[in-house]
Amino acid sequence: MLALVTLVPTYQEKSLTEARDLLASSRNLTIIDIRSETAYRQGHIEGAVLYSRADLSACTTEEVAFYCATGGAARWAATRHEQRTGNSDTTYSLGSMDSLMTANLTVVSGMPESHEVNCAGASAAADDNDSSGTDALLCIVVSLVALLLTCSLAAFCIRARASRPAAPTPKQRALEKAAEIEKTVDVVEVPSAEEAPAPASEA
Repeated sequence: MLALVTLVPTYQEKSLTEARDLLASSRNLTIIDIRSETAYRQGHIEGAVLYSRADLSACTTEEVAFYCATGGAARWAATRHEQRTGNSDTTYSLGSMDSLMTANLTVVSGMPESHEVNCAGASAAADDNDSSGTDALLCIVVSLVALLLTCSLAAFCIRARASRPAAPTPKQRALEKAAEIEKTVDVVEVPSAEEAPAPASEA
Protein backbone atom coordinates (compact mmCIF):
# COMPACT_ATOMS: atom_id res chain seq x y z
CA MET A 1 0.00 0.00 0.00
CA LEU A 2 2.86 2.36 0.89
CA ALA A 3 4.54 1.63 -2.45
CA LEU A 4 1.39 2.62 -4.31
CA VAL A 5 1.15 5.87 -2.38
CA THR A 6 4.70 6.85 -3.28
CA LEU A 7 3.90 6.42 -6.98
CA VAL A 8 1.11 9.02 -6.86
CA PRO A 9 2.49 12.31 -8.23
CA THR A 10 2.36 15.20 -5.78
CA TYR A 11 3.18 17.97 -8.24
CA GLN A 12 0.36 20.06 -9.71
CA GLU A 13 -0.79 19.11 -13.20
CA LYS A 14 -2.41 22.13 -14.77
CA SER A 15 -5.22 22.10 -17.28
CA LEU A 16 -4.94 24.24 -20.40
CA THR A 17 -6.93 27.07 -18.80
CA GLU A 18 -4.97 26.87 -15.57
CA ALA A 19 -1.69 26.81 -17.48
CA ARG A 20 -2.67 29.90 -19.44
CA ASP A 21 -3.67 31.75 -16.27
CA LEU A 22 -0.48 30.68 -14.51
CA LEU A 23 1.74 31.90 -17.34
CA ALA A 24 -0.14 35.19 -17.48
CA SER A 25 -0.16 35.93 -13.74
CA SER A 26 3.13 34.66 -12.34
CA ARG A 27 6.13 36.95 -12.75
CA ASN A 28 8.75 34.74 -11.10
CA LEU A 29 7.71 31.51 -12.80
CA THR A 30 10.49 29.50 -14.43
CA ILE A 31 9.20 27.76 -17.56
CA ILE A 32 11.16 24.70 -18.63
CA ASP A 33 11.00 23.24 -22.15
CA ILE A 34 11.78 19.49 -22.05
CA ARG A 35 11.97 19.06 -25.82
CA SER A 36 15.05 18.77 -28.04
CA GLU A 37 17.21 21.76 -28.91
CA THR A 38 16.04 21.63 -32.52
CA ALA A 39 12.38 21.76 -31.52
CA TYR A 40 13.14 24.57 -29.07
CA ARG A 41 14.83 26.63 -31.78
CA GLN A 42 11.87 26.21 -34.09
CA GLY A 43 9.45 27.57 -31.51
CA HIS A 44 8.95 27.71 -27.74
CA ILE A 45 6.78 29.50 -25.19
CA GLU A 46 8.11 33.00 -24.61
CA GLY A 47 10.35 33.05 -21.54
CA ALA A 48 10.89 29.27 -21.49
CA VAL A 49 14.42 27.93 -21.04
CA LEU A 50 15.77 24.66 -22.37
CA TYR A 51 15.86 21.85 -19.81
CA SER A 52 19.27 20.60 -20.96
CA ARG A 53 20.80 24.05 -20.42
CA ALA A 54 18.97 25.20 -17.29
CA ASP A 55 20.35 24.77 -13.77
CA LEU A 56 17.50 24.10 -11.35
CA SER A 57 19.72 23.32 -8.37
CA ALA A 58 18.89 26.68 -6.75
CA CYS A 59 15.13 26.36 -7.38
CA THR A 60 13.93 24.86 -4.11
CA THR A 61 10.91 27.00 -3.25
CA GLU A 62 10.25 28.97 -6.45
CA GLU A 63 7.61 28.17 -9.05
CA VAL A 64 8.82 25.88 -11.84
CA ALA A 65 6.60 24.68 -14.70
CA PHE A 66 7.46 22.01 -17.27
CA TYR A 67 6.11 21.28 -20.73
CA CYS A 68 7.23 18.97 -23.52
CA ALA A 69 6.10 17.57 -26.88
CA THR A 70 3.48 15.12 -25.61
CA GLY A 71 3.11 15.77 -21.87
CA GLY A 72 4.84 12.62 -20.63
CA ALA A 73 8.30 14.13 -20.30
CA ALA A 74 6.83 17.16 -18.52
CA ARG A 75 5.23 14.91 -15.89
CA TRP A 76 8.48 12.99 -15.48
CA ALA A 77 10.51 16.19 -15.02
CA ALA A 78 7.97 17.64 -12.58
CA THR A 79 8.11 14.42 -10.55
CA ARG A 80 11.90 14.48 -10.39
CA HIS A 81 11.96 18.15 -9.41
CA GLU A 82 9.34 17.64 -6.71
CA GLN A 83 11.23 14.64 -5.30
CA ARG A 84 14.48 16.62 -5.19
CA THR A 85 13.04 19.74 -3.56
CA GLY A 86 10.13 18.24 -1.62
CA ASN A 87 8.06 21.17 -2.84
CA SER A 88 4.87 20.12 -4.58
CA ASP A 89 3.04 23.43 -4.17
CA THR A 90 5.13 25.26 -6.77
CA THR A 91 6.01 22.43 -9.18
CA TYR A 92 3.75 22.25 -12.23
CA SER A 93 3.25 20.14 -15.33
CA LEU A 94 1.75 22.16 -18.18
CA GLY A 95 1.30 19.33 -20.67
CA SER A 96 2.33 19.48 -24.31
CA MET A 97 3.53 22.28 -26.54
CA ASP A 98 0.72 21.64 -29.03
CA SER A 99 -1.95 22.11 -26.39
CA LEU A 100 -0.32 25.27 -25.06
CA MET A 101 -0.25 26.74 -28.57
CA THR A 102 -4.04 26.41 -28.77
CA ALA A 103 -4.29 28.79 -25.81
CA ASN A 104 -2.92 31.63 -27.96
CA LEU A 105 0.26 31.95 -25.91
CA THR A 106 3.18 33.88 -27.35
CA VAL A 107 5.59 31.57 -29.17
CA VAL A 108 9.08 32.70 -30.18
CA SER A 109 11.88 30.99 -32.08
CA GLY A 110 15.66 30.92 -31.87
CA MET A 111 18.08 30.28 -29.02
CA PRO A 112 18.58 32.94 -26.33
CA GLU A 113 22.06 33.67 -25.03
CA SER A 114 21.06 32.96 -21.44
CA HIS A 115 19.03 30.15 -19.93
CA GLU A 116 19.09 31.59 -16.41
CA VAL A 117 16.19 30.57 -14.18
CA ASN A 118 14.10 32.81 -11.92
CA CYS A 119 15.37 31.41 -8.63
CA ALA A 120 16.79 33.19 -5.60
CA GLY A 121 20.07 31.26 -5.58
CA ALA A 122 20.62 31.36 -9.33
CA SER A 123 22.43 34.72 -9.30
CA ALA A 124 24.71 33.59 -6.49
CA ALA A 125 25.48 30.41 -8.38
CA ALA A 126 26.24 32.43 -11.51
CA ASP A 127 28.53 34.72 -9.48
CA ASP A 128 30.33 31.68 -8.10
CA ASN A 129 30.80 30.35 -11.61
CA ASP A 130 32.13 33.71 -12.78
CA SER A 131 34.48 33.84 -9.81
CA SER A 132 35.70 30.33 -10.52
CA GLY A 133 36.29 31.27 -14.13
CA THR A 134 38.26 34.37 -13.08
CA ASP A 135 40.36 32.35 -10.64
CA ALA A 136 41.11 29.77 -13.32
CA LEU A 137 42.15 32.49 -15.77
CA LEU A 138 44.38 34.08 -13.13
CA CYS A 139 46.07 30.74 -12.46
CA ILE A 140 46.73 30.31 -16.18
CA VAL A 141 48.27 33.80 -16.43
CA VAL A 142 50.48 33.22 -13.37
CA SER A 143 51.64 29.88 -14.77
CA LEU A 144 52.51 31.46 -18.12
CA VAL A 145 54.47 34.25 -16.43
CA ALA A 146 56.39 31.74 -14.31
CA LEU A 147 57.17 29.66 -17.41
CA LEU A 148 58.38 32.76 -19.26
CA LEU A 149 60.67 33.76 -16.38
CA THR A 150 62.08 30.23 -16.17
CA CYS A 151 62.83 30.17 -19.91
CA SER A 152 64.48 33.62 -19.72
CA LEU A 153 66.69 32.55 -16.82
CA ALA A 154 67.72 29.36 -18.63
CA ALA A 155 68.61 31.34 -21.77
CA PHE A 156 70.70 33.79 -19.71
CA CYS A 157 72.63 30.94 -18.07
CA ILE A 158 73.31 29.33 -21.45
CA ARG A 159 74.63 32.61 -22.91
CA ALA A 160 76.80 33.26 -19.84
CA ARG A 161 78.29 29.79 -20.04
CA ALA A 162 78.96 30.13 -23.76
CA SER A 163 80.80 33.46 -23.31
CA ARG A 164 83.05 32.07 -20.56
CA PRO A 165 86.60 31.23 -21.91
CA ALA A 166 87.28 27.55 -22.27
CA ALA A 167 89.65 25.89 -19.81
CA PRO A 168 93.16 25.28 -21.27
CA THR A 169 94.03 21.79 -22.36
CA PRO A 170 96.91 19.85 -20.70
CA LYS A 171 99.12 20.59 -23.72
CA GLN A 172 98.41 24.31 -23.49
CA ARG A 173 99.17 24.30 -19.78
CA ALA A 174 102.49 22.51 -20.45
CA LEU A 175 103.48 25.09 -23.06
CA GLU A 176 102.59 27.97 -20.72
CA LYS A 177 104.66 26.37 -17.96
CA ALA A 178 107.64 25.96 -20.27
CA ALA A 179 107.43 29.62 -21.29
CA GLU A 180 107.44 30.68 -17.64
CA ILE A 181 110.51 28.54 -16.98
CA GLU A 182 112.39 30.07 -19.92
CA LYS A 183 111.78 33.54 -18.54
CA THR A 184 113.31 32.67 -15.18
CA VAL A 185 116.51 31.01 -16.46
CA ASP A 186 119.59 33.29 -16.15
CA VAL A 187 121.42 33.88 -19.44
CA VAL A 188 125.17 32.98 -19.10
CA GLU A 189 127.36 35.64 -20.75
CA VAL A 190 130.48 34.41 -22.59
CA PRO A 191 133.52 36.82 -22.10
CA SER A 192 135.10 38.40 -25.21
CA ALA A 193 138.72 37.85 -26.40
CA GLU A 194 139.88 41.16 -24.94
CA GLU A 195 138.53 40.33 -21.56
CA ALA A 196 139.97 36.82 -21.58
CA PRO A 197 142.98 36.38 -19.20
CA ALA A 198 146.52 36.11 -20.77
CA PRO A 199 148.20 32.69 -20.74
CA ALA A 200 150.85 32.19 -18.06
CA SER A 201 154.55 32.59 -19.21
CA GLU A 202 157.01 29.69 -19.03
CA ALA A 203 159.49 29.94 -16.26
